[in-house]
Amino acid sequence: MILKLLPEQERQVQTLIPACCNWVDGRCLKLDMPCPQQLSVSRVNCTYFRGAVLPGYPELYETIIKNNAGGN
Repeated sequence: MILKLLPEQERQVQTLIPACCNWVDGRCLKLDMPCPQQLSVSRVNCTYFRGAVLPGYPELYETIIKNNAGGN
């Protein structure tokens, strides 16, 4: 599932990318490539970020889940 973001959510998500343990200097260590979440616009498409980073920020995570609850 790819979660769509509102503009404010997108700004908040972009600030959290360095909190990911796989992120180093704009690259994803796990995938050995540029961070797919950093390249994403208006979405959370990284499975690891969605499952390991976002839940650490419950208010943001909850608003993103609510925003996507309608099957968007």
